[in-house]
Amino acid sequence: MRKADLMKNVVILIIAVITFLAMPFQVQAGNLTGKVTWKGDVPKVKPVPVDKDHEKCGKEQIDPVLVVNAKNKGVKNTVVYIENNPGKGKVEKAYPLHMENCNFSNHVDGFYKLATIKMTNGDDILHNPHGFIHARSVKEKTIKKPDYPWETEGKGIFNNKLVDSSQFGKKKLRLEGIIRIQCDSHAHMNGWRLGFSHGYWSVTDADGNFSIPNVKPGKYRVIAWHESYVVHEVTRDRPHYATPAYILKEIEVKADGGKGNFEFSDKLFAHGEGGKH
Repeated sequence: MRKADLMKNVVILIIAVITFLAMPFQVQAGNLTGKVTWKGDVPKVKPVPVDKDHEKCGKEQIDPVLVVNAKNKGVKNTVVYIENNPGKGKVEKAYPLHMENCNFSNHVDGFYKLATIKMTNGDDILHNPHGFIHARSVKEKTIKKPDYPWETEGKGIFNNKLVDSSQFGKKKLRLEGIIRIQCDSHAHMNGWRLGFSHGYWSVTDADGNFSIPNVKPGKYRVIAWHESYVVHEVTRDRPHYATPAYILKEIEVKADGGKGNFEFSDKLFAHGEGGKH
């Protein structure tokens, strides 16, 4: 082989090695799955009275603050998330806040901290979504002692009047933390939104199941958060609830996934102070 050809092959080999080393190393990720259930007797949550628009909304509505499946004790509307940031993950640019049939379509939901909340009204009556800060972080040390523990407190961060289904609103929140939402026009309409710096969170379905996809192998602090059903006080027909409760676990995720189950009980909520396992 000529010297020129040899040098050419060496250069090609060096370029190939550099290209290979520059390629991102793909770590196989698994799904973090599990179930949230209720232990013991399920507290009875009374319907909430409707203060106006009875023709559209009826005279009372089911209060969605605690929804437990009668067959398998699965707890709906629990937010399960990784506390120690595993990376950004998959996030959306916008998240919905829709009102229809005189309720928030998603009573509890999450969002990425830099995303936009899009508010839409599916009813031909006035809805006024109003958001208040409950906690300025989703870390355990903050949710254990929220900035504004009671629902009668908190700084307002959005307030939109949507007269009917022809109107919509939007707000870029730039917030990692917990927001309590209410409809100022209807005292029975309340809900929650949790803002994250990543996409590794999930809200449990009607069977209490959750799934957080594409989590890199490692050990994680995982929190299951649930609002309280204990009424702290009532003002102008609106129930205000006690501090939410949470459960914290350390869960290992391997290349083929990880699993963690959480079990809430009345003792975590009984005194209206929240709690953890």
